[in-house]
Formats: sequence, structure tokens, C-alpha cells
Amino acid sequence: MQTSDLLGILISLLTIKHIHSSTYKFDNDTPQQCGGSTHLAKNAKVTIQGLGKVPNGYCGLVVYAMQDMGDCKYPAICATVSGADMGACRAKVTFTGKYFTQKSDHSKDLDCNTPMRKFCTQGSVLRVEVIEEMSYAKMTPPQSDYTFNATISRVCMTTQETDDIVDEYRAPDLKGAIHRNYVIGVAVACCLACVFLILLLVMKCYYKSQPYSGLKTEK
Repeated sequence: MQTSDLLGILISLLTIKHIHSSTYKFDNDTPQQCGGSTHLAKNAKVTIQGLGKVPNGYCGLVVYAMQDMGDCKYPAICATVSGADMGACRAKVTFTGKYFTQKSDHSKDLDCNTPMRKFCTQGSVLRVEVIEEMSYAKMTPPQSDYTFNATISRVCMTTQETDDIVDEYRAPDLKGAIHRNYVIGVAVACCLACVFLILLLVMKCYYKSQPYSGLKTEK
């Protein structure tokens, strides 16, 4: 194989990698990446980096799913969130699955009070947007209060989701935990009470069966 052929293959591989992996930065230094759109093919990935400050308090990206999932019956778009630190509640990231049928859109927020690891939608469009609190958006000089990374890819689901939202984060069920601890406490108390009653019964039967061994009183 000639050197020119090897060079051609290398350029092709680099081009494919570029097409299948793209990064968008949500920050003041790249305002041209806010308000745009992109197409997501099978096996492709789109990465969004939130760097703590967006132009005029808003930045969004629309991801269109290409119809190239073959025989997949339930194609979906998933956003996996990593390295999220939403700081002092100055911004909110919203993931919205868009439908162009009678089905309603579905959204999931990432903010300082709502951790999120994954969001999936079976809609054909995923919109990701950052909205900052007004005083923070107008702050001079600009400050960086939050960060997040979202990797968007195509997946094939095995079933049709009822609400088209998959969120791997589950908040602690404090009410359920308190109820379970209460039930366990009552059960333990009843067991201890039963053991105590059995011991009393055994001791009573034991002393009842023993002959009187005390000293006789002299008259």
C-alpha cells in the first residue's frame, strides 16, 4: 500500500471522528454556539459543556435525531450528565423531549436542588437550554457559578416508555424510611416483651415446683 493511500485512509478516519463527535460550549466566549441546532446520527455523540456564564442569561441547543436507527422499534435520544455543580442556585438547565404529534412534550430540570444523571426521550428532538437568574445574568464583571457536562447520544429502547423520561437519580424516600424504622421498632419491642413474659412464666413455674426450704419457726 502506498503512502498516499495510507494518508487518505487516515484523513477519512479523522473526518469520520469529527462528524461523529462534536462539542458545544455554553459560555460568554462562544456566543455563536447558543441558539443553534445540530443533527445526531446513529453512534454519534454531542457534548455540551456548561462553563458558568452564558450570553444575556440564556443559551440553548436543539438536537435533531436522524432517522437511521434501522429496525429499532423504540429509538430514543439520551443525555447523560456528569461533573455537574450548580453552585448557588443561579441557573437552571432544562432537557426537553419534543414531539410533533398529539403527545405532550416532557422536560427534566437540572439545578442546585434537583440532581440528575440521565434523561431520555423517545421524541424526535431534544432541546437543551440554560436560563440564568436575572441578577446573575447582568452581573458585572461576569462570574462563573456553575458547571456541567451533558453527553447526548442515540439509544434503542426495548419498550415504549409511558412518560418518555428516564432519570437514574432517585431522591431518598425519607417518609418510607421513617415508616420502615417505626415498624421495625414496634416489632423489636414486641419480641422483647414476649421474651420478658416467657422468662417471667418460666421463673414462676420453677419456684412453684420447688419444695419449701425455709427454716421452721420454733415455738
